[in-house]
Amino acid sequence: MSSREQLIEFIRTIARPEGDVDAISDEDNLVELNIIDSLAIVQIVMYLETNHQLDMSTIDPTRLVTISGILGAIDR
Repeated sequence: MSSREQLIEFIRTIARPEGDVDAISDEDNLVELNIIDSLAIVQIVMYLETNHQLDMSTIDPTRLVTISGILGAIDR
């Protein structure tokens, strides 16, 4: 499974009940579309630290609101 597929599966677990994860593009702002909330950003940080051993002190958290931004952090 690719990093993107794993990320989408994770986002499904933290998405708001009314959020349609299948309808988003990689550039969509997940907070603005009400797919995730601010608590989910913390969960994304924890996901990246745990599953990808990233040092989050070097990553701008404002980039973690799009699929492409999160994948960019993973690919660093």
